[in-house]
Amino acid sequence: MIPPAFIQELLARVDIVDVVGRQVRLKKSGSNWSGLCPFHAEKSPSFTVSPTKQFYHCFGCGANGDAIRFLVEHDDKLLETAEQQFSKLTSALQRLHEAMEKPEQRTKVRQVMKEAPELLTAFRAAAKVIKETDRVSNEVNGKLSSDIIQIMNALRASQAKTLTALKASSEASVSSAIVTALTASGVALVAGLLLAWFIGRGITRPVISLTHTMDALARGDLETEVAGSGRRDELGQMAKAVLVFRDAGLALSR
Repeated sequence: MIPPAFIQELLARVDIVDVVGRQVRLKKSGSNWSGLCPFHAEKSPSFTVSPTKQFYHCFGCGANGDAIRFLVEHDDKLLETAEQQFSKLTSALQRLHEAMEKPEQRTKVRQVMKEAPELLTAFRAAAKVIKETDRVSNEVNGKLSSDIIQIMNALRASQAKTLTALKASSEASVSSAIVTALTASGVALVAGLLLAWFIGRGITRPVISLTHTMDALARGDLETEVAGSGRRDELGQMAKAVLVFRDAGLALSR
């Protein structure tokens, strides 16, 4: 189990501005950064991020916390954004398929179109794991809090007979329960952080990049760069198919 000290060390190594900035458009405001709150609808920015305190706070809805809490509470919005990008990817692949003239190129695009849903399925599974870790964390904290209350009630009921002995015993039990609660919560939240980081950087950003590239090719921009062709996964196959289409277009234009 991961001790609370490890969680604090992890937070000290994470730049909260970088974490939040991947989901919220931030602008420099003095020593802090500000933007529209991602947790409620607003027209004027009331959401601030402090790089020195490694803390975010919304003066509109009261949402606040560190980098781990932001990722855990922002799961639903992250999932929604990623699914929108997957929908755009499907449409872009369809347009690319229609624009290709050679049968072998169409075959490659169709293969990628078949594999695209598998990426979305993997993404949804990862998001489900994040939610489940948060749920387990809350349940563990709730149960341990109840256990602490019971220990304190038992202490009050029997303090007339063995006040000194029970005081030492109960303090040890409460301390152990609190440490267990913080450790269990830390394990769940670290898992959420790592999975959210994987989702944001490993899937969503490459998908967005390919979508923009295919939109540019559909508009006739044959000079656009095709990123990700060196990857060895499904996204790499998509990028290679797009690269073939772009090179074929360049050859015809010459």
